[in-house]
Amino acid sequence: MTASERLMSLCYLNFFADNAPEVLRHTLFITDGPLALFGPLAPLKRRFHEHLAELGEWCMNQGIAAPLMVGIEKSGTFVEHAEQIQDLIPPGHVMRLTNDYINRISGRPETNQYGIDEFYGRRFIYRTKTGDPLVISVLPSPGLLPYEGDSEIEGWDAYPSLRVICEVLDALRTRMYQHAVIPVALAHSAAALPLGVGRSVLTMMAQQNVPGLNLDMQAVQPPTYFKR
Repeated sequence: MTASERLMSLCYLNFFADNAPEVLRHTLFITDGPLALFGPLAPLKRRFHEHLAELGEWCMNQGIAAPLMVGIEKSGTFVEHAEQIQDLIPPGHVMRLTNDYINRISGRPETNQYGIDEFYGRRFIYRTKTGDPLVISVLPSPGLLPYEGDSEIEGWDAYPSLRVICEVLDALRTRMYQHAVIPVALAHSAAALPLGVGRSVLTMMAQQNVPGLNLDMQAVQPPTYFKR
């Protein structure tokens, strides 16, 4: 599912670049989660980065801002940390996370090369103008790797799309749940099964798609435990 979501984003980017480049000027692509690929998918990160860098260079040659992409996290170590320190970040400001800082809050040694195998975007903490912290990841300039290289990659100039992305997120903030923005919340509401009927729907789907299966959820008895 993660790979499918990421690949769909690339497909839309390519489609607009080929057929309607102007759309890229005012379209923000939002990913539910960081701009990264973990576990067995991690090797795809390099290809994603190369493709997005080439697309970014093409956009620059066309006079278009690099692809506007952002990943938004709803849970995890960095989200918890953002909640703990949010009062130290003025509303409407971004906190830049250096490699040393990331290693420290994630419990890794100082020499650890964080994120080089998984991330094609770099993390920031943005406190919206309403005061809510968002952990976001943003693409670097074409030719730069988000967690590799010298101090240049940790500077503001390496992320030219950061300002406009934060301004857009301010307009998309919603209180439907913590760390939510409207497009992600709408996507979840469209794709998720309602809590009240979720079991009935899954049971019906199983009965229709698995031949010979007859499920009676009420008849399922708890296991019996024997004590010696």
